[in-house]
Amino acid sequence: MRGRSAALVAAVLVGCARGPDLRGLPRVELAAPRLLEAVRPGVAFSASLGTACPLAAGHLVAVMVDHDPRARPQSGLGAACLVYEVPIEARFPRLMAVFADGAPDRVGPVRSVRPAFLQVAAELGAVVAHAGASEPAYRYIRSHHAPTVNEFSNPQAFWRDRRRRMPHNLYASVPRLRELVVRKGLHTPASRPPVERLAYTLPEGRPASEVEVPYPVGFRVRFVYRGEAYERVVAGQLQRDETTGLPLRAGSVVVQFARWRGWHAGRVDVSEVALVGNGRGLAFVGGRVVPVTWRKATDTSPTVFVDASGQGLLLPGPVWVSVVPDDLLVAFH
Repeated sequence: MRGRSAALVAAVLVGCARGPDLRGLPRVELAAPRLLEAVRPGVAFSASLGTACPLAAGHLVAVMVDHDPRARPQSGLGAACLVYEVPIEARFPRLMAVFADGAPDRVGPVRSVRPAFLQVAAELGAVVAHAGASEPAYRYIRSHHAPTVNEFSNPQAFWRDRRRRMPHNLYASVPRLRELVVRKGLHTPASRPPVERLAYTLPEGRPASEVEVPYPVGFRVRFVYRGEAYERVVAGQLQRDETTGLPLRAGSVVVQFARWRGWHAGRVDVSEVALVGNGRGLAFVGGRVVPVTWRKATDTSPTVFVDASGQGLLLPGPVWVSVVPDDLLVAFH
């Protein structure tokens, strides 16, 4: 086991040492998310998160999803176009599932929101459904007028499954959330920011069929490339959608390294993840890995992932982004 771990770490160190040679690959200019569908019908591609969820109609809804072991298996994640996984207090990760035209009737369990998720939602123009928030998140919502649906004050789209114990038993319906969003006037078409125009290059990195994300015990993740998609293994178990029973599959996986810090505020633990700025990352596409850098200038600016030559990457959807504290190593092979 020790030898395997050393080999994996070595693979990471080698993989991050330099970018892949992309000089011989063609450049393709794409102006809008809809044009990306022509590359592979029915599949969305993105260099920024905004194009991971192209809309045929309506608006984006993001739901905060519990990832505590007692909340698994979760419902609705398999229908999301984008899932953001971010470490909160004690570095335990929480999930935000984003839905475009997908509309599952059961998503959850639903939990509270943190500022980092609100920053991602801001760039997408998404309305966030949640059950409570940390004090920094409440301040963010008030100061930025962030469009959210809080179960505490808007319970119409939420219910509890009495077969599970609180607080891991609250669920939401995306169709009901959409109705509530329209009724409350929380979203307008103009609120979704435009997607940045980039030159795209098909990625050609070194082989990497498996990636291990070093979250705390009970939350550790492996993404395994099988059948043109990445299946997700959590705490040694293949993760499935509770509603469908199907394994969770991602068209591409991005590991986004970011600064994490936590502190005590009286009797409450508080955490912060720096998703505005820039940093490094790893993009896993088609069984290969490409070292990337990410940048996000403001809360509403798109998070853009580019390769070593500065070109945006084609990321087949659905996209799963795992944010990892930048003092940790991610192993892949």
